[in-house]
Amino acid sequence: AAENGATVTTWSLWFRGLALLAVLVGSAWPTLSPWRTLYRALCAVEGEAVALRRDVAARLGHWPATLSFLALFGVVATLTTAPRSPRSTAALLAGYAVLQVAGGVVDGPEWFERGDAFAVLYGLLGRVAPVSFEDGWTLRTPWAGCLSPVADRSLVAFVVAAVYVVSFDGLTNTPEFADALLAARRATGLGPGVSLIAFLLGLVAFLAAFAAVARLSDRLGGGGIGSAAAAFAPAVLPIAAAYEVAHNYPYVFRSAGRLLTLSVRAAGREIALVEPLAWLPLSAFWASQVALVVVGHAVAVVAAHGVAARRYPTVEAARRGHLPLLVVMVGYTLLSLWIVSRPVVAFG
Repeated sequence: AAENGATVTTWSLWFRGLALLAVLVGSAWPTLSPWRTLYRALCAVEGEAVALRRDVAARLGHWPATLSFLALFGVVATLTTAPRSPRSTAALLAGYAVLQVAGGVVDGPEWFERGDAFAVLYGLLGRVAPVSFEDGWTLRTPWAGCLSPVADRSLVAFVVAAVYVVSFDGLTNTPEFADALLAARRATGLGPGVSLIAFLLGLVAFLAAFAAVARLSDRLGGGGIGSAAAAFAPAVLPIAAAYEVAHNYPYVFRSAGRLLTLSVRAAGREIALVEPLAWLPLSAFWASQVALVVVGHAVAVVAAHGVAARRYPTVEAARRGHLPLLVVMVGYTLLSLWIVSRPVVAFG
């Protein structure tokens, strides 16, 4: 798999690299999406927008994208060998492409905003980008795009899942998780299925904890208009973005070097493996991990306070309403720092 352009490009440069790009400058996916391009080609052939029903996305919300994200980024990318199999990678992308184009044909262009996991993920991560292209090119604070609520519960679940999946991915590389998982396999006799059970239980715990914290915030702050979970969900996006960058930027840069090496070899020239981060001392690498995690969590705290100030009637009410989320964020900061401090192990 390390010598195959399909796996090197798909899982690192595409899935993770475009996520890092979204954190920096916003989502480029509306332009790059291959299935949206195929749908536009169909529309060009028909001479009009193709849509058989136009009500599927409205009724399902963002649940198709949320479930696709959990399947692709949570289960397949973390718990299976597909990222190391060119054949599985190609089959997965072909199946997902068929699903997305079919969704567009049934529902129209709106499907690609609600049903595509990549579009939703990169769009959410783009909220923390310090650059905005909505009304021309402008600079903004990284929490400015996190003060507006998300549209519905399906997007709340997506945001929480985005935080959870990247944390679970990091947790699976720690020796403590590997030891606990091995012990669970021996005790239950379920084999690799224990990993999926652990993933699902952790996801449910994250979703329940966030819902409880949002409800407690409203109780302490005196309530507000609309769902507290929808209001506070964007405030945790800086955490997801920071941990996405911290956890995956070495992976992306290393894969970029590997793809360059493979491309040169395919042209008939021999070249030593390119390591873009070979110059970076180990101490500086770990310092960057810590800095990214801490800065991301600090931005999230500021964003959550901004949401509370908008949502609750007085300064004191905003402070009370912000407190539960602040406590959870501090605790999650400690957990994230512990994860990045642990040795990296491989466990199948």
